[in-house]
Amino acid sequence: MTVKKVKPVSNIRYDRISSFVGDDDISLSVLDSIIIISYIFAFMYKFISISSFFPTVAVVFCLYLVTPTSAHTQSKPLWHVTHVVDGDTFYASRDGVESKYRLIGVDTPEYAHFGKPEEPYADAATEYLYEMIANRKVILKQDIYPIDKYGRTLVYVYLEDETFVNAALVRDGWATIMSIPPNVSYADLFYTLQVEARKAKRGIWQD
Repeated sequence: MTVKKVKPVSNIRYDRISSFVGDDDISLSVLDSIIIISYIFAFMYKFISISSFFPTVAVVFCLYLVTPTSAHTQSKPLWHVTHVVDGDTFYASRDGVESKYRLIGVDTPEYAHFGKPEEPYADAATEYLYEMIANRKVILKQDIYPIDKYGRTLVYVYLEDETFVNAALVRDGWATIMSIPPNVSYADLFYTLQVEARKAKRGIWQD
């Protein structure tokens, strides 16, 4: 079987990565920023005279506007990918602790296991994921249910440039959707991307 060259056709990004249910929020939301600034203004209003309050507010606001965006953003927790098992499973470490992870919402062709033969494009799907994340720093975010029955931590994966790896696999045709409640935050997105990939005959849909 001839497999087309494995190469991502596009980067998939999702702007609301701080909305995931998990231990780490990536950035302050606009609402968070407004609340913090409101507290600051309330404090200044209480302890600063009226004549100097508004000039002080103006200075603080201007400083906020000219501060680089990165300074308004919390540091992103990063994991180092140490080993790619197949198209949807990998190992990554952080602070010297290595764990096994499984991508949420997607399923890629399997290698031979439990007496079952290898599925078509297993190598291609694995190569695709390897090219995206192997030996790289990634951001891992969880949904509602944290671990599957095999003990793997269930995650959405992002590159440092915020490329959404789960979505990219489906978009480029190397994974099919696998929605298992309650981890279905992006089931609709993945379905839309699969329809597009199948229509364009990408990846596993090329035959």
